[in-house]
Amino acid sequence: VFEPAPGLEGVILVHDYETSLSLQSAEVQHIGQWDSGAAVAGLSWQDGTFETKSRTTELRTRWTSFLPNPIPDQHISPVLTRWSSYLYLSQEVIQDLSITAGVALDDLEYPLNHRYPPLTSQTTNRMQVSPKAGLRWQPASGTTVRGAFTRSLGGVSFENRYRLEPTQVSGFNQTYRDLIPELRAGPEVAPSHEVMGFAVEQEIARRTFLAASLEVLKSDQDQNAGGFTIGETPASSRFVNLTRTLAFEEQSLSISAHHLLGENWSVGSSYLRSWASLEVGPLQGTIGTAQGEAILDQWITRLQYFHADGLFGSVAARVYWQDNHSLAVAQAPANEQFCQWDLTIGYRLRRQRAQIEAGVLNLFNQDYRLDALNHFQALPRERAFFVSLRFNF
Repeated sequence: VFEPAPGLEGVILVHDYETSLSLQSAEVQHIGQWDSGAAVAGLSWQDGTFETKSRTTELRTRWTSFLPNPIPDQHISPVLTRWSSYLYLSQEVIQDLSITAGVALDDLEYPLNHRYPPLTSQTTNRMQVSPKAGLRWQPASGTTVRGAFTRSLGGVSFENRYRLEPTQVSGFNQTYRDLIPELRAGPEVAPSHEVMGFAVEQEIARRTFLAASLEVLKSDQDQNAGGFTIGETPASSRFVNLTRTLAFEEQSLSISAHHLLGENWSVGSSYLRSWASLEVGPLQGTIGTAQGEAILDQWITRLQYFHADGLFGSVAARVYWQDNHSLAVAQAPANEQFCQWDLTIGYRLRRQRAQIEAGVLNLFNQDYRLDALNHFQALPRERAFFVSLRFNF
């Protein structure tokens, strides 16, 4: 993913890598409610072990004669332990105005480096106090204003998916597996996430719905990787841990409008612009900081049909255009513009007991090359047909 740091050009490292995680998790939560508010409190514990194997099959560099040859195979079993406690309070302070306040305390012990060989079985610890705040206000009939600010401590693998703790505050998501795109910097490990959001929604005559929102996502972390010290002989060379900092920010503006056309038809359109930036600090022993920026515009328009007997269908057009700036950490795709069309048709039983739907995505077989620095919904790269069947019990 990354170009070699200055002075490390010409290094070729090929290795076989395998990892798995066994995890135990327990959580207790209490919900209290009263006339004008509610409280959510909880405590969770997670404990797991990574079983990681790495075998270097090829190493070519100008310093090969100074390194152990062959490089020893590695099998490590670092542990993962997480304690989390949280408290959320929601209260209607005056009529039509509700606020949410909360705090979470996380204590995470995790592997120092179990992903980038040479590996280490050492662990490190991170503790974070994360404030939460949210607001929901209805100043007039059909008008809703929402706002939120949250901080949270991310995970190491999939363990953060298993939780009872609220994942949203005032309708804004506060839980992410990765904010920094993996294609740009690899998986995140114990990152600090920050989310700020503000939205206004308006309903007009029960037929037209307008919405606008601003959101800022931030992620910061220290990323560790294995390295070698170069000694006078292979026996005097040893494994070391190298660290660099990653800082990511994405600001997004979205505007949408939807309108009911009679009893059976609706039309809607949404526009989203996001500005994303990533700064990658130098590994220890190297120089230079890599920076990259990308701006992505998304415009989606959809026409939908619904019939009381259960028949429904839609046609949608998706337009994307992206402007990329220099990104030293990897060769970024050229600026991109493209459009995809989707067609669907289906039937829904009464009371939504079952639903069958079929359609074609990317009708005109349009491929694309978007820079992963911006977040966007995964799209098919060629024409794709689908059929889905759902049952509700």
